[in-house]
Amino acid sequence: MLSHCNYLEPREANELLEVYDVSIGEAMSDVIIILARGVERDGSLPPDPLARVRKGVELFTANVAPVIIMSGSWTYHIDISPSRTEAAAMKEYAVSLGVPEVAIIEEIKSKDTLGNAYFSKKDFCEPRSWHNIVVVTSDDHLERSEYIFTKVFGPDYVVEYEVSERVIPEVQYEKELKHEVRSMAILKQWIGGFADGDDAAIWQLMSTKHPAYATNPEVSREELLRAVNGEDIFPDASPS
Repeated sequence: MLSHCNYLEPREANELLEVYDVSIGEAMSDVIIILARGVERDGSLPPDPLARVRKGVELFTANVAPVIIMSGSWTYHIDISPSRTEAAAMKEYAVSLGVPEVAIIEEIKSKDTLGNAYFSKKDFCEPRSWHNIVVVTSDDHLERSEYIFTKVFGPDYVVEYEVSERVIPEVQYEKELKHEVRSMAILKQWIGGFADGDDAAIWQLMSTKHPAYATNPEVSREELLRAVNGEDIFPDASPS
């Protein structure tokens, strides 16, 4: 698959540890993956992804891992493309907080959480034998993230999770929880029968049914969004 950044080879990652005075033993994991959650049309970040980046930077500074993957293009929900990707905006913010640019990877293929997991694994973690992963997300998104990353990464990886500070208003938080319940139900219809780590099955679903990734999707974007919003319009749908 095509890569979208000047990512680190294992040797380079080891050199980075030495440059920033972090020993191999001190870095407990191979990589931190920060999941995106939206970018404004002007390329700025809303409060929640800002909080996720701060949490990831906190972990990086504590030597949890020597590399950060900023994962996200922009959601397939929107009609007008923003001025830059979620990953680019998150990287800029992390650099402003002191993370060296060389330590940050931009994953810019994903349009949802399933894509976050799949492309982070296939484009970066698998080729570099990064098997100890820390995923950063928000508490309302945690359950679905855990489910997806378990399905995508499978038993050969150790995946841990960290949640960022809750910064969204209570009304929005309750709305997000309802969204998560609906999305999880749809998700289990689609990938619940897959064996953990079955890349072929995951990609078959993404490339044939999901409107964010398939050229001629079996499910339209409009149908999918209606299902995520609570309409029982078809028995099978893909997660948001």
